[in-house]
Amino acid sequence: MASRFASISDEEVKEFTKKLENENTKKKTLYDINVFKEYLDACDEKREIEDITPVELQKIIKNFVLAVRKKNGEEYEPSSLRAFIQNIDRHLRKNNYGFSVLNDKEFHEVQDILKKRQKQLKSIGKGNRPKAADPLSDEDIDTDIDTAAKF
Repeated sequence: MASRFASISDEEVKEFTKKLENENTKKKTLYDINVFKEYLDACDEKREIEDITPVELQKIIKNFVLAVRKKNGEEYEPSSLRAFIQNIDRHLRKNNYGFSVLNDKEFHEVQDILKKRQKQLKSIGKGNRPKAADPLSDEDIDTDIDTAAKF
């Protein structure tokens, strides 16, 4: 008689998860982790991210949030800054770190400084979506209808 439940190995679970992970997410995570590792090198920190204690890592990430810039020296968008922290958190989870940078009280200062930094960036015009389309006025719509009627 066939069993109701299939036997699944840990390797099969890993393979299943790996197959379904979005390629763009993988690329962005890798990019963000490399930028963070670059920052660690600049701070003369040689340990792997997951080998740094929560107390030390919190201090490093807080400084990173304030210091990171694009290659051309421009500020990142608030959402990009949050993505860096999400990807650091994702990397730590994959490496069984035991704490979440985004959710655990051990990193409450990171969560606080991230919110404040995002707010500051918004106040200087970052993240305000300046390229959004303006809504059409009634006059614009009437003009378009008149123009279309001629064809």
